[in-house]
Amino acid sequence: MALVLLRPSGRRRRIPPFLGRGGRGWSGWSGRRLARPKSVVGLLILLGIAILAARLGGRAPWWGAPRDPNESFQVQVWRVIDGDTLELADGTKVRLIGVDAPELPQPGQPAEPFAWEATRFTEQFLAGGPVWLQLDPHERWDRYGRRLAYLWVGDRMLNEQLLLAGLARARLEFRYSEAMKQRFAQAEAHARQARRGLWALSAP
Repeated sequence: MALVLLRPSGRRRRIPPFLGRGGRGWSGWSGRRLARPKSVVGLLILLGIAILAARLGGRAPWWGAPRDPNESFQVQVWRVIDGDTLELADGTKVRLIGVDAPELPQPGQPAEPFAWEATRFTEQFLAGGPVWLQLDPHERWDRYGRRLAYLWVGDRMLNEQLLLAGLARARLEFRYSEAMKQRFAQAEAHARQARRGLWALSAP
């Protein structure tokens, strides 16, 4: 039996029976009403799965994440200051980590041997293609506020190439990557053995 209520206007409104033969019952009626909330919940669940899958797939979250300090990124070089120092287009001064090139003339001091050669070598190297800057996780700035970095053009590293050419000395006393220290020491040893650049001036 259906319950009959009177509206304020005097018209009758029939309420479907919750139970009873021939009626749809409570479960059938409520199922249609809850369809929209269920779809919203489903959408939220799918969104959560998509975000999780993106993170597991190696993508950074949409709000961004700090860069790995050992990651490389492309830069634009504004000018070369000397063999081991340069300035980027954004004004950042970069010092090549782990190497020491001869100094250009300073007030009251002449240029060190092979200083101009080292500077030209760096200019020509960086003109060879897109330049990539790689940071070291252990040392990132020097005492003068310059960014310490490895600079790459293709698969060649400027720091190492200066050493191989005998136009810089390896600096192994600082706290940067041990793997790079070994690499630089080997490059300097090759230049010494071949008596290139600076090592041509030393006694055999």
